Amino acid sequence: YYIGNGLIILSGIDKLNKSDQSERNTEKLDIQRVRGVIFGSVIFPLASFVSFMFWTLHSIDPALVIDPNAKYQESAWFNHMKHSAVMLWVVLELIFVQHVYPVHLVGVLVAISVPMFYLVWVHVIYWVDGFWVYPILKTMNVVQHMLFCSVITCLYVALQPLGRWLNQRIWGSQK
Repeated sequence: YYIGNGLIILSGIDKLNKSDQSERNTEKLDIQRVRGVIFGSVIFPLASFVSFMFWTLHSIDPALVIDPNAKYQESAWFNHMKHSAVMLWVVLELIFVQHVYPVHLVGVLVAISVPMFYLVWVHVIYWVDGFWVYPILKTMNVVQHMLFCSVITCLYVALQPLGRWLNQRIWGSQK
């Protein structure tokens, strides 16, 4: 949510920064590049990954992603807002807003850092509080955890070039 709001603020600054002065144009290009890195390496892969992974696991067994014994149970519409609507908004942004994607190495490095940071955070929560945020993690041993974390990181990173490809198909190649 915070990353998306940050992107909206950057888009607003970009729109307000309309001028023919070369210094302003350089600033605008820098904002577009930052916006491209955030959208291309964080927002598009994250929204795609969340939708795909949540609904795949949910279709196998809802208890893999939603603890049936939790005190607080979310409604079905709220689950759709968190796990389906994010993909809708990202696709709409991809259609209506052209993004300047980062060079491949930068995009991949940023894309690798997002799931790695999140997975470390999920494990810290377990080590500190003694519970897994996602019930599927309760069912795994150490080797399975390592394999699972590796596979989801690779899947997440693979979504970055997919977003670049879709952006190019919709808007044409970048200069």
